[in-house]
Amino acid sequence: MRCFTLSAAFSGLFLTGATQAATLGLYEFHTGTYDATLSHQSTDTDPDSTASLMVVGGGFGAQAANRWGTSATTFTNSVPRHLFVRGHGAFGGTPANVDIVDGPDEATAVAADDYFEFTISPNSGYEIDFTGFTLKYVVTADVAAPDRQGTAFVRSSLDGFASTLGSVTDSNVQTSPNTAFGNPDLSINLSVLGSYQNVAGPVSFRVYLYETGTGGTNVIHRLEDVTIAGDVSLIPEPGAIAALGLMGLLPLRRRRAR
Repeated sequence: MRCFTLSAAFSGLFLTGATQAATLGLYEFHTGTYDATLSHQSTDTDPDSTASLMVVGGGFGAQAANRWGTSATTFTNSVPRHLFVRGHGAFGGTPANVDIVDGPDEATAVAADDYFEFTISPNSGYEIDFTGFTLKYVVTADVAAPDRQGTAFVRSSLDGFASTLGSVTDSNVQTSPNTAFGNPDLSINLSVLGSYQNVAGPVSFRVYLYETGTGGTNVIHRLEDVTIAGDVSLIPEPGAIAALGLMGLLPLRRRRAR
């Protein structure tokens, strides 16, 4: 029996397309201050893709009187600095800070443009197989409000932000000293979604927020460690694809020659 092997040069056509799992975007919010453009950078180090700055949707409005931004301090229970946006209840007696997060459902949040957004772009000649999206989320108030709920949900530009990929609800709003993020609070498996594989262009992800229920003052939605992961690979060269087709013909041609 004879065995056939690929030459090093020929096999190189396929090895260049090998994938490597990577964190494509990581938004920790551990540094920075209130910013009118919310110019928080991703701390990922993937060389084959680019993560944009985190930006704010029009529904949250311009930065004013601490409506949203990066928390200035950590809490006494060592919760790190994070991204926040105010919900129900006046802050410091300023009516402008009332109900910045709308409700009571996803449709309302989408219509109001109540979101934070970032974009992941593969470098030229590369494509992405997205594998997962995670974030940590908690809602707090100056007065405990067990009847108030906050929800964060995720959509993307791949379908025009039409459908929800996943959501998480904090259904028992606690006072700020009891704040504690989960690990993580929301985890979305993107590897099972065909439209998120072999993506050769930019994709924008939005985290929308809304709240329902009653009670509580100075309600605040808090986000941390917003993370997107995926496998980045070179787009196969046309010659490599053609070579695969030729390989499939070799056994057939050999049998006919016998």
